[in-house]
Amino acid sequence: MSAARLIFGAALFAVAGLVSASLEASSNVPMRVVEIRVTDHKPGIDDFKWLNVGFRSLAVHRKGASRKTGWIDLIGATAPVDIVPLKDGRFEILGTRALPAGRYDALRVQFLPPEGELHKGKTPPLVVTDTIVAIDLDLRTKSDIPILVDLYAENLTDHKPESYAVKVKEVRVGE
Repeated sequence: MSAARLIFGAALFAVAGLVSASLEASSNVPMRVVEIRVTDHKPGIDDFKWLNVGFRSLAVHRKGASRKTGWIDLIGATAPVDIVPLKDGRFEILGTRALPAGRYDALRVQFLPPEGELHKGKTPPLVVTDTIVAIDLDLRTKSDIPILVDLYAENLTDHKPESYAVKVKEVRVGE
């Protein structure tokens, strides 16, 4: 056997060993549980009898990964949740998810079309915009950490007819 073939064979064996060790290590990564919650910030919401908001998906981004490939889905499509009663510390649990231990730096929120009715008996046009919010989620040592998505309904009074935008006010981790 030639020296070139021996070197190539040894290099191939070393790469295969590294890939195998990497796969084995990744299967041994501890998992941590997060709980995804939704709540409602007061501005605009008091105009509504009910306001149902659903999510197409929520995903977190692993810190240091590329913005294209670093996303991990937390939950897929949810049933609509009436966010009107979810104020003053109340929240609805959307689900829980085990994630690999590590650090996460963003939450991507994708909405389903909302529906609602004002106290005046009108059904206003409602708009949503998918968004990415910076977070600091450290799952290296802790588990059972809540991620609270705080929503609000902004009255777009400059527009006719009266319409509202459902937006993410903030995302709080650990509350």
